Amino acid sequence: MFWKNPSALTQVLIVAMVCFTCPGLFNALNSIAAGVADETINYNATALLYACFALFGLFAGGAVNVIGPKYTLFIGTFGYIMYSASLLV
Repeated sequence: MFWKNPSALTQVLIVAMVCFTCPGLFNALNSIAAGVADETINYNATALLYACFALFGLFAGGAVNVIGPKYTLFIGTFGYIMYSASLLV
Protein backbone atom coordinates (compact mmCIF):
# COMPACT_ATOMS: atom_id res chain seq x y z
CA MET A 1 0.00 0.00 0.00
CA PHE A 2 2.99 2.31 0.23
CA TRP A 3 3.77 3.43 -3.27
CA LYS A 4 6.67 5.65 -4.17
CA ASN A 5 4.55 8.39 -5.75
CA PRO A 6 0.87 7.85 -4.98
CA SER A 7 -1.66 9.90 -6.91
CA ALA A 8 -3.61 12.72 -5.35
CA LEU A 9 -6.73 10.54 -5.31
CA THR A 10 -4.89 7.86 -3.33
CA GLN A 11 -3.69 10.43 -0.81
CA VAL A 12 -7.19 11.84 -0.40
CA LEU A 13 -8.61 8.34 0.11
CA ILE A 14 -6.03 7.56 2.79
CA VAL A 15 -6.81 10.78 4.67
CA ALA A 16 -10.54 10.05 4.27
CA MET A 17 -10.12 6.57 5.78
CA VAL A 18 -8.24 8.03 8.74
CA CYS A 19 -10.90 10.71 9.27
CA PHE A 20 -13.62 8.06 9.02
CA THR A 21 -12.11 6.12 11.93
CA CYS A 22 -11.50 9.15 14.17
CA PRO A 23 -14.96 9.25 15.84
CA GLY A 24 -14.66 5.58 16.79
CA LEU A 25 -11.18 6.12 18.20
CA PHE A 26 -12.38 9.14 20.14
CA ASN A 27 -15.29 7.18 21.64
CA ALA A 28 -13.01 4.28 22.54
CA LEU A 29 -10.55 6.58 24.29
CA ASN A 30 -13.32 8.29 26.23
CA SER A 31 -14.66 4.90 27.29
CA ILE A 32 -11.23 3.98 28.64
CA ALA A 33 -10.98 7.28 30.51
CA ALA A 34 -14.50 6.88 31.89
CA GLY A 35 -13.23 4.11 34.15
CA VAL A 36 -11.18 6.45 36.31
CA ALA A 37 -12.39 7.13 39.83
CA ASP A 38 -12.77 10.88 39.36
CA GLU A 39 -15.08 11.68 36.44
CA THR A 40 -14.03 15.31 36.33
CA ILE A 41 -10.68 14.25 34.87
CA ASN A 42 -12.38 13.01 31.72
CA TYR A 43 -14.58 16.12 31.54
CA ASN A 44 -11.60 18.43 31.95
CA ALA A 45 -9.58 16.55 29.34
CA THR A 46 -12.41 16.81 26.84
CA ALA A 47 -12.91 20.52 27.57
CA LEU A 48 -9.20 21.15 27.12
CA LEU A 49 -9.21 19.19 23.86
CA TYR A 50 -12.03 21.31 22.42
CA ALA A 51 -10.34 24.50 23.62
CA CYS A 52 -7.21 23.44 21.73
CA PHE A 53 -9.35 22.67 18.67
CA ALA A 54 -10.78 26.19 18.78
CA LEU A 55 -7.41 27.88 19.32
CA PHE A 56 -5.33 25.95 16.82
CA GLY A 57 -8.15 25.87 14.27
CA LEU A 58 -7.64 29.60 13.82
CA PHE A 59 -4.02 29.08 12.76
CA ALA A 60 -4.29 25.77 10.91
CA GLY A 61 -5.10 27.32 7.55
CA GLY A 62 -2.04 29.54 7.71
CA ALA A 63 0.13 26.62 8.75
CA VAL A 64 -1.06 24.61 5.76
CA ASN A 65 -0.23 27.52 3.47
CA VAL A 66 3.25 27.96 4.94
CA ILE A 67 4.52 24.41 5.53
CA GLY A 68 2.12 22.38 3.39
CA PRO A 69 -0.51 19.77 4.18
CA LYS A 70 1.92 16.87 4.53
CA TYR A 71 3.91 18.37 7.37
CA THR A 72 0.83 19.96 8.94
CA LEU A 73 -0.82 16.53 9.23
CA PHE A 74 2.44 15.08 10.56
CA ILE A 75 2.70 17.74 13.27
CA GLY A 76 -1.01 17.48 14.07
CA THR A 77 -0.74 13.80 14.88
CA PHE A 78 1.52 14.52 17.84
CA GLY A 79 -1.27 16.38 19.62
CA TYR A 80 -3.57 13.40 19.30
CA ILE A 81 -0.83 11.08 20.54
CA MET A 82 -0.35 13.25 23.62
CA TYR A 83 -4.11 13.34 24.24
CA SER A 84 -4.35 9.55 23.92
CA ALA A 85 -1.40 9.02 26.24
CA SER A 86 -2.87 11.37 28.84
CA LEU A 87 -6.05 9.29 29.02
CA LEU A 88 -4.15 6.03 29.34
CA VAL A 89 -1.78 7.14 32.11
